[in-house]
Amino acid sequence: MAPRNRTGSVLPMNDSIEPVQATNPIEEALSAFLSFRESDMDLWRRAGAALNLSSSAALVLSIVLRSDENGAPVRQVDVQRLARLSAAGTSAIADDLVRRCLIARIPHPNDGRAVLLVAGADAGPIMAKINRVDDEFRALAAELSPEALAGVIHVLDGMRRTGDSEYQAAPGTGAEPAQP
Repeated sequence: MAPRNRTGSVLPMNDSIEPVQATNPIEEALSAFLSFRESDMDLWRRAGAALNLSSSAALVLSIVLRSDENGAPVRQVDVQRLARLSAAGTSAIADDLVRRCLIARIPHPNDGRAVLLVAGADAGPIMAKINRVDDEFRALAAELSPEALAGVIHVLDGMRRTGDSEYQAAPGTGAEPAQP
């Protein structure tokens, strides 16, 4: 999907994923963000396709692997909320990913009834690729001044809050917006 501006017009793109220089710096920034988002989603689509996963399964896998990599394994209900999937759909996807050893279920250390989802035994090659990409992202971010980083964080967090507030699902569908 081509990046669009606020009026819905398609933003100009060249042959690469890089946006064409926009005449308005705000439109240029939004175009760059949309190109990044598309590239990140495409990375997970390609990883999922290589593993013969649906886009929803690739999304669930990305949430679990990134959370585990950050030292914060997630509960299935959290994955359901983040992926905006139904409980049954999330459970079916998790079951398939567990069978394929891409994720694993472990007991929650503080809640005997709950389980956490973590990277599985066969997730190593995927994590190696994702870690290489994340290392490059960190290196790029390290080039920015603290003030510039604060500006990027402010804009991205505001975009997330705006998107979450505009997305209103029926309560109980498992697709409620994430709370800030």
